[in-house]
Amino acid sequence: MTKFLRFSHYCYLLFFTSLLLLVGCSQNAQDLSDTIQSALWGPDDHSITPDKVAQIPYASVYVRMGENPLALMILTWVETTRSPEHPTIFKWLSTDREMLVTQAGRVIKTVSLKEGNLIHIESNHTDPLVLGLQKDTTPRTWQYKMTWSPGYHTDYQALSTFTVGDVESKHLPNGTQALLHVVEQVDIPQINQQYQNNYWISPHSGEVIASEQYIFPGSEKLTLSLGKRYVGDNHG
Repeated sequence: MTKFLRFSHYCYLLFFTSLLLLVGCSQNAQDLSDTIQSALWGPDDHSITPDKVAQIPYASVYVRMGENPLALMILTWVETTRSPEHPTIFKWLSTDREMLVTQAGRVIKTVSLKEGNLIHIESNHTDPLVLGLQKDTTPRTWQYKMTWSPGYHTDYQALSTFTVGDVESKHLPNGTQALLHVVEQVDIPQINQQYQNNYWISPHSGEVIASEQYIFPGSEKLTLSLGKRYVGDNHG
């Protein structure tokens, strides 16, 4: 999509190397290692507490695919740019090497998901999620192309229409927040498919805090919410 001017990253190998170093230090370190393993290796909905997430020294996101248990994915790579039209791209990884790639809260690519993957999204226009849908001046429609698998679904034209609702109390794994609810209606005329995504954004900054997204037509619903924030130049 974009050539980036500057790159920084969290290394997946470094993450687990640091865990091994922690394990040898104390019982508290062992508890931390157990916490991370519980979060990443098949948790139940009650094992990923906010306190446990806060102990992990990496940015994270809560993830639920369909009706599967809540899980936690760790930020392993960051691609940054000084262009406001192309904000930071975040790459989140599970221990099974499943990857979600997000930009301004939208999933723009997935890797190694069992049911299929979003290969890429591209557009000549800036995603309204990037511009901030809390602003009255932000366009409420967006045209782009999608490519996904399985099958030969290449560069299908898509049109998104956004409806900005009211501020509501949104219950999240790490607490309740007052967030602006945005509904995205996605239409893919070529195959006569429609689906709806939901975003809960900061009423002040427009940052996406939580979302329910379908990564391609007919996919399972992907539920996301911020765990521990990445401290950097842009939000993703």
